Amino acid sequence: MNKQKGVSGRGRGPEFKGKSILANSKLNIIENSFLEEALSPFGVALSTPLADALRRYLELLLRWNQKINLTATSDLGELLRRHIGESLFGARCLPEASGTLYDIGSGAGFPGLFLKLQRPDWELLLVECDRRKAAFLSEALRVLNFDRSRVVVERFESISGAEKIADVIVARALGRHADLLKWATVALRPGGKVLLWIGNNDAERLQETGGWDWDAPAAVPGSDERVILSGTLHI
Repeated sequence: MNKQKGVSGRGRGPEFKGKSILANSKLNIIENSFLEEALSPFGVALSTPLADALRRYLELLLRWNQKINLTATSDLGELLRRHIGESLFGARCLPEASGTLYDIGSGAGFPGLFLKLQRPDWELLLVECDRRKAAFLSEALRVLNFDRSRVVVERFESISGAEKIADVIVARALGRHADLLKWATVALRPGGKVLLWIGNNDAERLQETGGWDWDAPAAVPGSDERVILSGTLHI
């Protein structure tokens, strides 16, 4: 196999702006060794089904990113590490027993799609108010062949009690943490959890929020600033 620049090996991954990489190659030529190297810091075991799912997702993302702004990241290695790796890493913070998971402001599917890849036993609701991004997420669910998964096209504050009660609520790069936590006290079952991909400073501030039992933040591998903060709603 002829190696194209950045497709495998160390350092930065291939530059992509959707059209250019898809015009020159197919993502199925990305070697497992490249995926393993990018994801190994996050403790991810790269099975064949996971590798295949990542390639399907990446090809879909690159194609849609030509039309709508799903990600500003233009380097495949950074995309794997910063977005996919961090999302997969969060699966270790999920409770052992499965339930219903809401991903708020899902955007391009980080972290919800990748938590579902690691924990297919969970029911997944991707909450995204942007209809174009929601259309991408619906197509991603189809391409990844997820069951017990759907997209909710609403702002999270507008989700009514008619939706399923959540066991876990996750959010990454959302902001508006105070509003989210206030809504979560109604949307979560007692004893349910929130998982927030945030910076250290925000984590310190949020740990002072009453009504929650906060775990020590889990440091994101490769970052001095980003953590996953887990809180359990008081019963």
